[in-house]
Amino acid sequence: MNVLRMVVAEIGYRKLNFAVALAAVIVAVSYAVSSLGSIKAHQVRTEVRVAALDDEIRKIAVGMGFNINVLPAEQNLSDFYAQDFAEKTMPEDYVHRLAESPLIKSVRHLRPALIRKLEWPEFNRQVVLVGVTGVVPLTHLSNPKKPLADPVPPGSLIVGGVLADQLDLKLDQEVSLQGHTLRIAKIQEKRGSKDDISIWVDLKLAQELLGLPGRINLIQALECNCAS
Repeated sequence: MNVLRMVVAEIGYRKLNFAVALAAVIVAVSYAVSSLGSIKAHQVRTEVRVAALDDEIRKIAVGMGFNINVLPAEQNLSDFYAQDFAEKTMPEDYVHRLAESPLIKSVRHLRPALIRKLEWPEFNRQVVLVGVTGVVPLTHLSNPKKPLADPVPPGSLIVGGVLADQLDLKLDQEVSLQGHTLRIAKIQEKRGSKDDISIWVDLKLAQELLGLPGRINLIQALECNCAS
């Protein structure tokens, strides 16, 4: 008698035991399959919720703005806090070196800036000039985030809310800034800070106006717990 016949004979002799054992196996397999399906469905729901939370966090971060200021190494912090901008400058390339560094884990949305007081002779007024670019992407990340701030297009100007009221400036109005014709692309809401009397332009234009080609005095960044 071969093994197969022995197994069949044993099953025939112990029909009840075999039926119970078979039922137990079927129940166990069914439970395992059902559990795997439930786990997969829960994982999908979790991923959807995490994505929604990540988007909410991004929206909150947008409302809060940048929360890290990277300054030139030689900058005196007392002077920075007193003037609200750095007198010292650093190469614009520093922001790209930071963006390419794999050591950067919890910092996102790097944006170079050049901020100085500037005479606006066409309006006989001193303003705070803010030259910026778009956010520099972190090249070593596979899941880049949506930029926290948009660039100022060349030929455009963004004006603080109080300054716009004082100078009677309107959206889409063309103005001259030290001989450069610019269109007002946006008027900021009043914030109760120096932003209210600031103007934003493309970084290259700010560097030209201030005679500081290739230089910046601030890297704005957002620290967030989103390295993954």
